[in-house]
Amino acid sequence: MKKEPLANRMRPTTLDEIVGQESIIGKGTVLRKRIETDKRKSDEDKYMYLWSTGLSLSEAGEIETAEKYYLSAAKYNKEAYSDIGNMYYFKVDKEKGMRKFEEGYAKGDGESAFQLGAVYSQMGDKTKAKEWYLKGAELGSAKAQFNLGTIYKKENNIKEAKRWLLEAANKGITQAMTNLGIIYDNENYDKEAKKWYLKGIEKGDKFSNIDLGKLLISENKIDEAKKYLLKVEDGNDAEGIYYLMTIYYREKNKSKIHSLKEKMFGKNKMNGIDDEIMLKIDLMLGNENENKKFELIDEADSLIRINKYEEAKKKYEKLLEYGFEGYYFLGNMYKFLDNNSEAMKYYEIAYKKGNMGMAAYKIGNIYEEENNKLEAKKWYQIGINSGNLLSLSSLGLLLKNEGNEKIAKELFLKGANQKNTEAIAGLIGYYQKTGEDKKVKELAKRILEEKGLYYNSSIWIGTADKILLYN
Repeated sequence: MKKEPLANRMRPTTLDEIVGQESIIGKGTVLRKRIETDKRKSDEDKYMYLWSTGLSLSEAGEIETAEKYYLSAAKYNKEAYSDIGNMYYFKVDKEKGMRKFEEGYAKGDGESAFQLGAVYSQMGDKTKAKEWYLKGAELGSAKAQFNLGTIYKKENNIKEAKRWLLEAANKGITQAMTNLGIIYDNENYDKEAKKWYLKGIEKGDKFSNIDLGKLLISENKIDEAKKYLLKVEDGNDAEGIYYLMTIYYREKNKSKIHSLKEKMFGKNKMNGIDDEIMLKIDLMLGNENENKKFELIDEADSLIRINKYEEAKKKYEKLLEYGFEGYYFLGNMYKFLDNNSEAMKYYEIAYKKGNMGMAAYKIGNIYEEENNKLEAKKWYQIGINSGNLLSLSSLGLLLKNEGNEKIAKELFLKGANQKNTEAIAGLIGYYQKTGEDKKVKELAKRILEEKGLYYNSSIWIGTADKILLYN
């Protein structure tokens, strides 16, 4: 059974991107001396010396010599083959890098298969990405197993999703623990969900705190939920702060909500802010009529978490007595239930009655899913005209994939100027293709360092981090 209609509840991850090893160059000299004087040193020591030397040579531009060290390191750990692919992909030639990933896979390296899957994912080729993630997963790559599990979850193949996420979780992938919790949460196996959320929390995953907090709120265990959500109060993620706000709303502590809103939108703006969060916060802090809107939305969301869709529908229909927003949230519910025709109907009404840019964006999403690109582009443009930033970056990506890179670049530039992380990521892709490495680095630094970027997530942060590692 399903819960949580407002988003695909699989957590974002850095694992969808090109992932490199942690730099440990400083250990190379020491290890070399130890290995030269003591032949009893472990294979791990030998690997670390050879690998770190290869990395330092790669960073110095000594590509061929670096490859020799990586090849020697691969005798002790096959993952070194993936570093060869990364080196060529980012520093020399992307096609050659992809061939090196294929060579690494042929030699039994699951990490190389994962990296190639990530490349195809970034290129928008979901079929090939899945194929390579499967190859990597079968060779034991934890990251490939995680990504494969998330793909199966999105395809609603829960059995295979659990299988591969469990493999990844048992290898220590924290995101897999959190997402296993979400799957069991969706199925109403609350005990099992809590088990995996707690495992994620033990590993330091902030999202596990948020998701466990949400689950406890749905059980009306407000004090316990607050305990976990307070752990993310000092963090940089808007979702956790929002759910903490909902608790303060129940406590009638609007001054605390105001202070958290200032934290969210003030000088130190945080990641993960989106249109729905902004709307709900405004309703919480509004007049009596707006407060009633928020309460009905919050009540409906809680009902959906326990699969009471008809009762939730009644709450949203009651919401229509106070404003047009009910149409939008009805659209969200039907979209979550995979009823695109009903979702589209309500989104269209929401747009017509309230000029809701986010409703237009959701309509564009549905048309793009159905491969009706003409209608998708039309509705993304409508969303842009209504001020929706995600519509802007989505139209840019659609046009880019169609080969209309000039207009796509213009849209990405406009979105980047409005602090839209997805647009910044689109620009990075454009400049990577044109070989403008300086601009790529500048934009990657912006994602990592700039405060208050909209729709920022661990996916984009992971991308930026790896770009700076390998460029």
